Amino acid sequence: MNKGKIKCAVIGVGYLGKFHAQKYASMEDVELVGISDTNEETGQQQAQELGCLYYNDYNELVDKCDMVSVVVPSFKHYEVGMAFLKNGVHCLIEKPFATTLDQAQELQKVAQEKSLMLSIGHLERFNPVFQKMQELCPNPQYITSERLTKVTNRSLDINVVLDLMIHDLDLILQLVKSPIQDINCLGVPIISNYTDVANSYIRFENGSVANISVSRISHNHSRKMRIFEKDTYFSADLQNKSYSFGRSLGKGKIDEKLGDFSQDNVDALLMEIRNCVDAIKHNKSPLITADSAIKTLEVALQISSQLQDNFDH
Repeated sequence: MNKGKIKCAVIGVGYLGKFHAQKYASMEDVELVGISDTNEETGQQQAQELGCLYYNDYNELVDKCDMVSVVVPSFKHYEVGMAFLKNGVHCLIEKPFATTLDQAQELQKVAQEKSLMLSIGHLERFNPVFQKMQELCPNPQYITSERLTKVTNRSLDINVVLDLMIHDLDLILQLVKSPIQDINCLGVPIISNYTDVANSYIRFENGSVANISVSRISHNHSRKMRIFEKDTYFSADLQNKSYSFGRSLGKGKIDEKLGDFSQDNVDALLMEIRNCVDAIKHNKSPLITADSAIKTLEVALQISSQLQDNFDH
């Protein structure tokens, strides 16, 4: 990659996509060459605010950019991602990677054949609290996580597992280096045609356990995770970027430390996009690879299938 600015575009500038566009526009070594959205009014407004061009048809951008963020509804990830990958454009695709494993694997195959950067938007990996968790808890034995959001009109085309739980699955699979032994889950649809509240209990072959609860019909937002291992616990507030870490000193005494990243102006989305741009510039793998995203998607789809089976019976 030459030393000139990397030309970038964003497909889908709704709630999340507009933030992608803003990050690109703020970067000195990037040129935001265009955005595309099926809502022309929204697209034109965002383009005017960011000083770039609006395209009604995303296909008009495939020969105008080096990298694209795909922030369209999940069922369009494959179609849009493939259009750019086949034309030699590096891709950052929002989670979930795709709606089927076959689609995700096909996208990965094309990216590999064309030596393209392909990353998936598992944003929590850039949360400094999670990074501290990885450092301090190398051998988790028991993990609990809770992810709650208020009711919105976003992502109701997919279930809460692919919408919210997939974040926690991605983090847990990074923490527990062991194959899954079995999964048990429960969930119900409340405001959509898909599961809106769910709980999954996962046992790993090494004996580790994860208990994950998610809801998108809560009064408040909450993203919390707790990890327990021998003589150690880690309690994380991923939303407020704070944590407590305790280690047993014996005889009932605990050495506890508190950490707070909330004042550090950490911008996880900017870090994610920066990581992808740097991967392109320096010809290296991004932090979140297609391979790891496929593994997370596989587990999410397994849970989704089990939930659907429960409904059918």
